[in-house]
Amino acid sequence: MKYLKIFFFPVLIILSFSCKEDFSPYAGHDQKYVLNCILRGDSTFQYAAVTSSFASSENFSSNVSDRFLKNADIRIWDDNEVYKFRDTVITTKIYGKETAISIYKTTGFVPKPNRKFEIVALLPDGKRLKSWTNLPKQVNFEFSSSDSSIPSKNNQFVFVRWESAGEDLIYAPEINIYYKKAGFPLGFAKKVPISYIKQDGKYYPNFATPSKERFVSIKMDAIRRAMNEISGSDPNKSNYTILTMIVHVHTYDKNLSEYYVSSAQSLDQFSINVDALDFSNIEGGLGIFGSYNSKKYVIKFNREFIGSFGYKVGVEE
Repeated sequence: MKYLKIFFFPVLIILSFSCKEDFSPYAGHDQKYVLNCILRGDSTFQYAAVTSSFASSENFSSNVSDRFLKNADIRIWDDNEVYKFRDTVITTKIYGKETAISIYKTTGFVPKPNRKFEIVALLPDGKRLKSWTNLPKQVNFEFSSSDSSIPSKNNQFVFVRWESAGEDLIYAPEINIYYKKAGFPLGFAKKVPISYIKQDGKYYPNFATPSKERFVSIKMDAIRRAMNEISGSDPNKSNYTILTMIVHVHTYDKNLSEYYVSSAQSLDQFSINVDALDFSNIEGGLGIFGSYNSKKYVIKFNREFIGSFGYKVGVEE
């Protein structure tokens, strides 16, 4: 299976490869090229990667960095505007280790919704890879049927609902509690599951997964448990200042949505898996060119609710 990782915040693209038992990308020494690019509607930084199925016919087992293809001419067309990518190196954590990743990057390009974008990658050997995406619009939240404060009115669930952004699109909710800790200039984000599952005496987080549903339901018990986990065993609860909880709703375009349906894989906050046998929308090669848009819904905490954990209030209800 070939898989592509995309980071929503910040957006990064990381390629890794493994194989199904019944398929080898190296069969017959047939070189394949993979183009991956996910446009983000709320960022001026866009990333792309071009890799080959192997670095050379003598080294089929080469690692991903060896298979990164340099000197490719990658451009995106937005009507009459053209944006060119330049190769660079970024450092990110992979499996807990700081790793340098070769990548293509362009700056100053913020794609607008409901527009069609074309990507073309001209490779050093003259091969051309191309594809298209339509950036979806941001969702509109249904404020009248969504909870605006915590605890919620029913004190059991917190609901957030939104209108459709387009037919057959996938939505990926991401929930975080934002807080500060004394002695640290920067704030923190605590990822919140929609529920916890108890197994063998332990509680495991159950995070929201992408789906076509236009709502997310978060158990109040999950929010309380997440609030407790912020300080953990630290007895100095007053060192923590709770700001707010934000639900980010990421809307995938048709390409990413079709991938998700075809693969039946979960797209977590950090990655999507691209199986070349199941899904590819790149002409002349393999990979995926897609896009997503994001919008946030802010939920404030009740002062008494924050105080019940011994924390300080950072934002008034």
